Amino acid sequence: HITFQAAAMSSRLVPLVVGCLLLFLNLACVEAGAEAYRLLEELADDLDAGSFVEIGSDRGEGSTAWLNSFAAATGRDFFSVDFSEEGFNNAQRVCGPCAHRGMGETFLEVEFPALSRTGKIAFAYLDNYDWVWAGEHPESYTLQFPAMLPDEQLSPYKLKMRKEYREEGLTLNNEESQKAHLEQAIRVHKQCTERCIILFDDTFPLGGGRYSGKGGAAMAYLLAEDRFEVIQQSDPSVPSYQGFAMVRRLISDGESAEAGASERGSEPASPWLDQGRDTPPPVPEVEWLRPINQQSLACCSLAASIRVRNAVPEYHTLVMYVDLLERWRRVEWSGDSEDTVQFEVAMPGPKRVLLGAHIVGPGADGVPT
Repeated sequence: HITFQAAAMSSRLVPLVVGCLLLFLNLACVEAGAEAYRLLEELADDLDAGSFVEIGSDRGEGSTAWLNSFAAATGRDFFSVDFSEEGFNNAQRVCGPCAHRGMGETFLEVEFPALSRTGKIAFAYLDNYDWVWAGEHPESYTLQFPAMLPDEQLSPYKLKMRKEYREEGLTLNNEESQKAHLEQAIRVHKQCTERCIILFDDTFPLGGGRYSGKGGAAMAYLLAEDRFEVIQQSDPSVPSYQGFAMVRRLISDGESAEAGASERGSEPASPWLDQGRDTPPPVPEVEWLRPINQQSLACCSLAASIRVRNAVPEYHTLVMYVDLLERWRRVEWSGDSEDTVQFEVAMPGPKRVLLGAHIVGPGADGVPT
């Protein structure tokens, strides 16, 4: 037998996260990541002549080495840019002169035109200014996160990141991450080949054609006015920290790309409003059905159920956590007033951890609500 506690988080205290629930159980979780840049190999025959640019040198996952090797094999320039000493040094060890230290926006505007043999970008991998994953912290879906938290409430790794950003005169929060990626996307667009490709890591679909994560604002800009099209993206059901989005410039894109760096682009219409409704969608609710207190659990998995009311298809996403780490995302709904979601959680051994869930919607200007 195990005992758990469940408590609803007040929507008054958590205005941007609806229907949060906490649950303590004996569970376990597994962390994973993505290497979406390797998808470029499948598109090799469709790539234009031009340079490869990586903004955000890798810190152990291998993107810099892989892109450098692929660029060399196809006879292209490769540039890897990072503002931090650690990222720059890592890139130097991998590819020597390909490494550049500084802000990606400045490199694209000032240095790239003089260094590139073609002056054009065929592929850009934008994975830099950090997006802070927060589990189901009440403020985790606000763009200001984690600026409102004092140093003592940050994990050792996030505190290290904050100090690193402070040393460079930068603020570590998710809004600044989106701004940086938007500015970089606009500058890539200015120097793009006819069918160039841009890949954003840590970027995930919210529904209704909207995205969040590092590339949330940039995706809104690039997809507006038929500038780019999505050619690959992470499944909406996978955890957001495994998210990515890859876009390719449309031949029909006839604009000069002289937009200011603050432009977000026109937001795609909401599927809710597309149906002729002129009122906001209903506020969804989540309710745990099982497990229940003092339930007897058998080894080695737990069947859990959540009742979801008023979820709108292609608009609301149910995000489920184990130990404050996303494990599942549910985006498909029946359209009825009530759905029941069931999922299995591995239980290889006794351990007290946290199980949680909340509902996310795309909101205004692509900012999750």
